[in-house]
Amino acid sequence: MSDADKAEDNYKYYEYCRSNGHDPYLLRTETGLNFFVGNQWTAEERSKMRESDRPALTINQFFRDMDSIVGEMVYATGDVRFAPTDTAFEDISDVMDKVYLSVTGLSKLEYIEPRVLFMGMLSGRGYFRVRTDFDDQLQGQVCITAPRPQNIVLHPDIDDPDPKTWPEVYTSRFASLDYISEMYGEAAAKEIGDTPQADWLSPYDSYAERQLSYQLNGGILYDPTNGDPRMLRCRRLIEREYRTLKYKNFFVDPMTGDMSEVPENWDRERIGRLIDLTGVAVIKRRAKTVRWTVSCDRVMLHDQDSPYNEFTIVPFFPYFVDGYTMGLGDQLIDLQRFTNKLYSQELHILNSAANSGWKVKQGSLVNMTEEELERRGAQTGLTAVLKDVKDLERIEPGKLPSGHDHLAQTLDGKFHQISGYNEAMAGAPSTEATGDALKNRIQRGSVNLANATKALYFAKTLLAERIRDQVQTFYTETRLMHYTNSVTNQTQAFTINQPTPEGRLLNNVTTGKYAVTVIPAPSRDLVQQTVFDQLKAMRTELGMAIPDDVLLQYSSIPQKSAVMQAMKDAGGNQNAQAQQQMLQQALLQAELAAKQASSVNSSAQADLAHARAAKALADAQRDPNAQRIALDRTRLALEHVRDTQRMSLDREKSDRDTALALTDMHLQHSRDLAKSKEAATKEARSNG
Repeated sequence: MSDADKAEDNYKYYEYCRSNGHDPYLLRTETGLNFFVGNQWTAEERSKMRESDRPALTINQFFRDMDSIVGEMVYATGDVRFAPTDTAFEDISDVMDKVYLSVTGLSKLEYIEPRVLFMGMLSGRGYFRVRTDFDDQLQGQVCITAPRPQNIVLHPDIDDPDPKTWPEVYTSRFASLDYISEMYGEAAAKEIGDTPQADWLSPYDSYAERQLSYQLNGGILYDPTNGDPRMLRCRRLIEREYRTLKYKNFFVDPMTGDMSEVPENWDRERIGRLIDLTGVAVIKRRAKTVRWTVSCDRVMLHDQDSPYNEFTIVPFFPYFVDGYTMGLGDQLIDLQRFTNKLYSQELHILNSAANSGWKVKQGSLVNMTEEELERRGAQTGLTAVLKDVKDLERIEPGKLPSGHDHLAQTLDGKFHQISGYNEAMAGAPSTEATGDALKNRIQRGSVNLANATKALYFAKTLLAERIRDQVQTFYTETRLMHYTNSVTNQTQAFTINQPTPEGRLLNNVTTGKYAVTVIPAPSRDLVQQTVFDQLKAMRTELGMAIPDDVLLQYSSIPQKSAVMQAMKDAGGNQNAQAQQQMLQQALLQAELAAKQASSVNSSAQADLAHARAAKALADAQRDPNAQRIALDRTRLALEHVRDTQRMSLDREKSDRDTALALTDMHLQHSRDLAKSKEAATKEARSNG
């Protein structure tokens, strides 16, 4: 089959899917978007209202309820966790959690997710797309985007929201030749520009029709004489992902039996390097694979096996019933139309009451004509000069129907009944309701959105699975990655696939199977504020000793990390001062104890010497020849006491000098450490 025939088949498959379900979806989505932005009256309706001199009000309750519901679901998001199916990979599951946080942080998922939520709740279809991009990262970076749901065409026979059961999915959009040149090469863009347009294209997809539509817009978007035709988005680009069977190579872990498909674009050298590092084996088996085909008119731009194991599209269908997708906005459109017409009619009745008209006898007006009375009849302080006061009478307007007021009062409640969103959830509860009643109303509103919330958790599970699969496929080299700690808001680094001297890979994310779990939880900001309030109450009301650094950790002040570091440095300086005071007190106590011990020892030795001298004197009195010997003994004893006291005092002085030197060294070390921390903090602030 030639490339032109493949391109024709690709277009006809797409046209079949578009005609059998996608076109009605486009009409519903266009209506929902118009109602959300306030374009709720058609041009024909406005023309008729203008001709009958009736107002056309827009009371956009649709916008308020849709925006509030999406905001409620944003705060009801969930945390993703990876759980290994084998206990051998329990440590790696924590690394997979960090990898997920790193990928979603770089893709700014927290800003993409509300857009997907909004389109899903409005039109019934929202989509994530997960692909690995090599533009900014040579090793590949998993990226998450949110394509327009209007560009995603589903097969009409799908009966399950899980894309694993879908036969195919299309992404279609109008592209310019410049875009095609950037994505698929200048040769492909030139071939499309030079090839005559196919006769099997529908008028809607015709290049000539599309070009004419630009020219009919006043030549603003495209000037056929001066404009560059390569910049005109008139070429229907059709991207098809579908499943097929073929023999493919698979990596097999001999220890666990886990298998993963070898990417088609891997060469033998890269496969061999992974085998040497991980010890996996390679086998060939028949398996389902995803085929990726891109065409434009008669030209095939791409026709190869997809590098991904699954479709890159991740759907969010808040309500999926037997293949039919439905959003909450579809159910509020008629009620919004009714609201606009009701209030417009009420305003028309009030205007009619203020200017209902006059009955005047012909020729009775003196100071104005009948035409002037028609124009000025509703003015305040109108003065009419008549030939006879009975010749002028105001026409009584029709009264407001008795059920009109009641109907207007119940409209707001009807919105809440259908959307499931009540005033208590919006923070404007009734003053007559008790605390328990308000809590029940808020919980009841969350229950009303339970199906849509479960659908969101399912979409996030699929999203995490796509990220896991692409990480295990493309993140095979050693990488230094970063993620943001949700509590401290500090960026932390970690390394994956790091070789060890023993020949193993540390934090190897290429092997193992991990189940994805979405844990229902409110947003991290809301959780952090709740924890801070609870800790504050425990400290102030219950008197519990909650440390300052714990309170600061869960606060939401700006530059929290710098404040925590400053408190830590200040605490270190205070500890150093406290240690210095304790050391000085211990030194003084040691000196006092040494003096007391020395005094006691000296006193005892002196008493002993005097006793010996007295005994010697007594002996000398009894024996005159022994007097000289006794005096010598007394002298020697007194000299010994003197020398002992001198040595004790020298030892005490030496110990005191050593202790003082150690104290000075410790204080100097504490000062140097505090200065280095302060310098590091200033440098971090200046760099930040």
